Amino acid sequence: MRSTLRLLHILGLALFLGSIPGHVVLGRIVPGGDIPDQGVVFARMVTKMLTLFVTTPGLALMVAAGLGLWWIGNRPRWQWVHLGLGLMALVNGALIITPATIQLADQAQ
Repeated sequence: MRSTLRLLHILGLALFLGSIPGHVVLGRIVPGGDIPDQGVVFARMVTKMLTLFVTTPGLALMVAAGLGLWWIGNRPRWQWVHLGLGLMALVNGALIITPATIQLADQAQ
């Protein structure tokens, strides 16, 4: 059980952190401006898909597996801080980052 949760935790971390360079590259390659051209619309749609299907689910998987590891473990004090920061990141991603990304993609169209 512990090894499965560790694997899921690392998979979630890889999904979450692995998608961030994609966001950065898309933001740097495509020029901004007042009049969205096809490149901006494409970049915003890809960013939206990355956020909805890779970044946020990866963060949720990482936090869920971390909760499972915490539940079956011996619960040292540092894990409380680690768990709290992970939950705050998940709430921030779900309530602030994801809706903003969706709104930007909709505005680009």
